[in-house]
Amino acid sequence: LLAGEAVRRWGGSVDEVIVAVGTAFPDALAAGPLAGHANVPLLLAHPGRVAEPTAAAIADWAPDDVMVAGGVGALSDEIVRETVPAGKVRRLAGDDRYATAARLAEAAVDRGADSGSVLIATGLDFPDALAAGPAAIGRGGVLLLTSRTTVPTPTRSLLAEQDGAWTSWRVVGGRAAVSHATVRSLLESSDL
Repeated sequence: LLAGEAVRRWGGSVDEVIVAVGTAFPDALAAGPLAGHANVPLLLAHPGRVAEPTAAAIADWAPDDVMVAGGVGALSDEIVRETVPAGKVRRLAGDDRYATAARLAEAAVDRGADSGSVLIATGLDFPDALAAGPAAIGRGGVLLLTSRTTVPTPTRSLLAEQDGAWTSWRVVGGRAAVSHATVRSLLESSDL
């Protein structure tokens, strides 16, 4: 369905697509705002295989650049090579869902996202992050993931690297999703 909608939206030709696993959501959630800011389609895959509609859209479009969001544990290099012509693939991933989300947020800033606006949502229970992705695009900002009880090192590191550049931020979800202690830790670890 998503690949079909993307083909209708973008027509017969695109230069770039993003592919992420759609059944384990963190990579696809974090890639959504990047796709929105870059104005490119986000296509979904299954763990260990690329769905036929996604493979067909890539074959029809023959894009110059295919970004795979997430690590080889989600979508192996072998599966990607079977789907995408050689030399057109790059992978944007970290060691885990939080590092991948941080890398995708950095890429979104490079592609025009407002580095002054960030939404932070849980990377474990997905409804809040699902709602936060479109909000991040609408605000022109980025989406970062956190755990319920701690701020993961990649998230903390990216916030520190921004050195107070993110002046507008929101934690999305209630206390059951992101605890008050985690929010306090975010405040203490950055210039937010």
